[in-house]
Amino acid sequence: MEEMDEKEFDSVVTTDLFNRMKQMIEEKLFPSENMIMLLKCIGYNKMLKCHRNRNLSHSELCNFFEKKINEEEKKEKEEKNEKLLMDLSECFITLGYAFPYELLSICVSYLLKVAMKKKESKETQKEVEMAFVALCSVEYYEVEKEMYLNEIEDIFQYHQEHHNLTRLAYQCAWQFLMNKLLADSSLKGAIVYELHFAREAARELEELKGKVDWKRKEEERNGGKGEKEELVLLRWLQTVYSFCGLQEVMNEEYIVLIDSVVQLFRAAKDNHKEISNMCICIFTIAVGDNAIGIDALLENEVIDVICGNIWQSTFEEKVPKECLSMLSAISHRLKGKEDDETEEAKRKMMKRKMIKKMEEEGFEDSISSFHGFISLFNKENRNGFYFNIEDCLTYNKGNEAP
Repeated sequence: MEEMDEKEFDSVVTTDLFNRMKQMIEEKLFPSENMIMLLKCIGYNKMLKCHRNRNLSHSELCNFFEKKINEEEKKEKEEKNEKLLMDLSECFITLGYAFPYELLSICVSYLLKVAMKKKESKETQKEVEMAFVALCSVEYYEVEKEMYLNEIEDIFQYHQEHHNLTRLAYQCAWQFLMNKLLADSSLKGAIVYELHFAREAARELEELKGKVDWKRKEEERNGGKGEKEELVLLRWLQTVYSFCGLQEVMNEEYIVLIDSVVQLFRAAKDNHKEISNMCICIFTIAVGDNAIGIDALLENEVIDVICGNIWQSTFEEKVPKECLSMLSAISHRLKGKEDDETEEAKRKMMKRKMIKKMEEEGFEDSISSFHGFISLFNKENRNGFYFNIEDCLTYNKGNEAP
């Protein structure tokens, strides 16, 4: 399974496979401990590579899991097999979807018990990692804050001091919390100011960037067969994307995070399309977010990335299209005059800096050869967005001083 791409994975992990597994368990043709180990391995690989396989939920094994979890949970405390409940919860959550609320609450509580283990042995680290891989698949289901917030805060604070979690476990823990933020905006303060997501994510991106072989060509990455560091890096970028989409308060840590994404893009742009495209998606949010100033975008070189990649010859690629849209968004932000004199002076200064940047990148010289490019963009775009290159970041003579 570690070598399978998503198509291969789906061809093997079928509803029929799960139905046969359930039959083998009932007929005692296969030791249940080994079956659980196999199912945990399937769920782990599915989540690591972000496969969307949902075949368990359409199988008889899914109903079997629900029944077994409920039966075991109803037992008296001294009769209850918590290890079995933890294992069943992990299999059920990683392989299924659309969970009944009561069952979800049971599974989350047992997975958190595993996740809170603090021993630094490799065996414990692996158990904790697999628990968090399961927890981050809970996605947007509403689970009361009281069920997890204190535990998650304790886990983060302990890790930030002792570094006991694996990189994947730490990323999954953040994704679990970010999923909850979509349903409960009151978590934003804790995520930004108490747990310092932006600072932690920037550090993780920087460290992972140093572990990836960026010289490996794109064609050498076949399907889901990338190095684990690359897979974890992509997962972190998806979590950063979720965070940036919800961020409304700019602080220094947020700006440092965007700078880390810029440096990652520069490392990935030649040989890793998936990572570089994900970086561009994050820049798109940053450019459109009024909380981060144009001056910050200039300082951390987001503007350089836009200018440096907008002139790619293959317009079918995602990057130049996104860069063109970002350029338009910056232009729109700099157009409207401010009533406050200080803010208006700042806007004009930023506009002058942007024009200087455009000139340094040969913007003016490229306009004549770029008409066909823009025409194709406007023709193919289905979102109603129309780009007029002559209006982009140029002054209206007579209306504004240069």
